[in-house]
Amino acid sequence: MMRLLNVLGILVLGGIVAFIALNLFDSEAVQNPITPPNLKPASLAADNGFYILWLLAEPAETEIAARSAIMPIRALFDPGYDNERTIAAYVETKISKARSSQAWKEFSPPFPADTDPAGKDWFPFFTDNRQAVVKQKEQYAVLLSRYERLLASPRIEDFTLPRDDAPLPNLVMWMKVAKLSTGIQIVQALDGQWAEAASALIAQVDLCRRSISNSRALVFNLVGKAVMTQSLRALACLLSQEACPPAVMSQVLGGLAPLTYAEFGTRQGFTFEYLAMADQIDRIESGRLREDDLDLPLPGYLGPLLLNSNRTKQYFAEYWNKMIEYESKPPHTWPALTALGYTRQSSHFLWWVRNPVGKIVADIAIPNMEGVARRSYALKARHDLVRISAELHLKRRAGQSAGALLPSLESYRALDPYSGRHYIYNEGNGVLYSIGPDRVDGGGIEKLMRSSMDSDIVMICSLASK
Repeated sequence: MMRLLNVLGILVLGGIVAFIALNLFDSEAVQNPITPPNLKPASLAADNGFYILWLLAEPAETEIAARSAIMPIRALFDPGYDNERTIAAYVETKISKARSSQAWKEFSPPFPADTDPAGKDWFPFFTDNRQAVVKQKEQYAVLLSRYERLLASPRIEDFTLPRDDAPLPNLVMWMKVAKLSTGIQIVQALDGQWAEAASALIAQVDLCRRSISNSRALVFNLVGKAVMTQSLRALACLLSQEACPPAVMSQVLGGLAPLTYAEFGTRQGFTFEYLAMADQIDRIESGRLREDDLDLPLPGYLGPLLLNSNRTKQYFAEYWNKMIEYESKPPHTWPALTALGYTRQSSHFLWWVRNPVGKIVADIAIPNMEGVARRSYALKARHDLVRISAELHLKRRAGQSAGALLPSLESYRALDPYSGRHYIYNEGNGVLYSIGPDRVDGGGIEKLMRSSMDSDIVMICSLASK
């Protein structure tokens, strides 16, 4: 019996030694890595509007253009500073976040629910909530003044460092102030100031175009898309009002130049995510990041021992390169929808034999980005639809069939990225639409926004009263 136990002990010990030895040998250098030069350079000069985004939620008494306000932010990202120390101190204290949360904790602009279908007219909502919008316009004048400065910024360039611990500005505040600004513009239109309302909404779209094309952090890219979508929906509602002047239709058509891929895509965000994840691996390997921070089901000392840095980065590189490649082409050219998904490394047979920590980290850190890639083209579709709506409203004469007029419009040359064919007008529902990410024509019915992956993409285009 003792001999048997000794043999079993030797076998177990040998297995452990072999397991550890196997994980001591990493693969060669990463194939096709995404390197830092793939990120756009960003200015750290004081005229970069990204500082305003960082300082937007500061207390009212803060002069956001002052050097004393800008320099602590610059110290987080300027390579001339000890970024390791400044970021660690910021994360530890989160002083700015606490100050801003306290300063504007009651701020909640009146706005239609995010789950409202995009074919719904917003004007009745703001007719009912006009007084609340007017009150908040006065109450939050400081925020709106800062936002005007952001809109007028000569540049807005994301200078976030590609690190897994890089801090970000309060982007929720950007979304809130943009909602209040959008509501103010619709109230302006209700008061007959159509050109002023359209001009402000177009300026907000332009801010988002510049933000998306100069974004690094994926979340900044996504918030820019959310604000642009909101602005485009407001413009679509404005165009569909019976009292909207033809000059405003022409103003919208001329103010919305066709989007380039850089202005709706996510290449920079995908690149940033890869670099941040690679930084995370380097920090685990060097002991600068504890496994406790990642909530790994392993003792801390096993992390570097059972982590193959290059193999793990290879998982990241293969996934993000695939996403970048697919998103560079319109979705109607993509293969089966499941091809974009991420296959968990821990789903393979005997996955734990080699690089178990790297596989766990990859499964935790790599989100499923297929939805992000598809929604990039949803933004392009909405932008195209508003341009078509503006030209259709401008050129259609009373009683004229929209279906007969559409093929003659220059804006109608833009094709639905999900079908490769023309966008569709549903006269009965008064909407223009794309068949959407599921690539199935649902007749111009958009499901609730939070479930839009299997829905048409719809924009109001009501011609019934004109």
